[in-house]
Amino acid sequence: MEIGDIAATLVRDFPLTVLAGMLCGGMCAAYGVRLYETKTILLGITLSQSAILGIAASYLSFMPPSSLWSALLVTVLIALSATPFVRSKDESRHERIVLIFVLVLAARILILSRSSADATFEVETSLKGYVWIVTSYQFFFVVSVALLTLFEFIIQRGRGVVEEDKRSPFRKLLFDLLFMVGVGIAIGVAAVVAGDIFVLGFIVLPYAIARELRLSSHRRFLVAVAVGITVPLVGLMTAFRYDTPPGATPVVVLGLIFVSILVAGSAKKLRWNLAGGKNEP
Repeated sequence: MEIGDIAATLVRDFPLTVLAGMLCGGMCAAYGVRLYETKTILLGITLSQSAILGIAASYLSFMPPSSLWSALLVTVLIALSATPFVRSKDESRHERIVLIFVLVLAARILILSRSSADATFEVETSLKGYVWIVTSYQFFFVVSVALLTLFEFIIQRGRGVVEEDKRSPFRKLLFDLLFMVGVGIAIGVAAVVAGDIFVLGFIVLPYAIARELRLSSHRRFLVAVAVGITVPLVGLMTAFRYDTPPGATPVVVLGLIFVSILVAGSAKKLRWNLAGGKNEP
């Protein structure tokens, strides 16, 4: 099929999947920038695994039966528990985040060892990125969370939680809690809708791409979000064309873009050195 035919088929047959993927990519990229700014990117990776734990836990009798609600509950609770790490300059915070990460993985393994085949299948589907169908109910959640994300970034005025300002300690705590709730909800929804590998890739790679372009902080954020929104469409088209997992394929596209920028930058530096330049261009 031609590119135009593939795009038309996706828009016609999987419109909610395309739109949800673009919104999830933008949200993950936006929060990825903020997590890099606060040097807590490991926390984003931990929260993505927390969402998978929530999916597995949805089959327990005391948890919400909906995997979406269960993933949201677990991810937000763990995000809130990690709020002190947002502004902390204590190096031990990384060790504590690693501890949370390990405990989350261990809890997921224990739950899955006692779960039904349905629970195991749903978790594996999310982990491998085999997510094609987005229901209208899930799409409503994605749109709502995207609006919440936009509101949160407007409230923060684009300054980032890492910036030192004159806000009172209470207001700083309030803004940090707002940030952690937002990132927990966004990652929880995206993991259920788009898959775990999608969340991991779009938290890490859009910022890495923008950083390699040597942009200012503000432009870096805008470029990362733009990449997060547009690449899922390209990835879904590629997945449809070659019958590959729609959650993992956009991440591969991001990886190819990142490697291309690295190669181009290295080639430019090499040409500069061969021309006798003493400093980087």
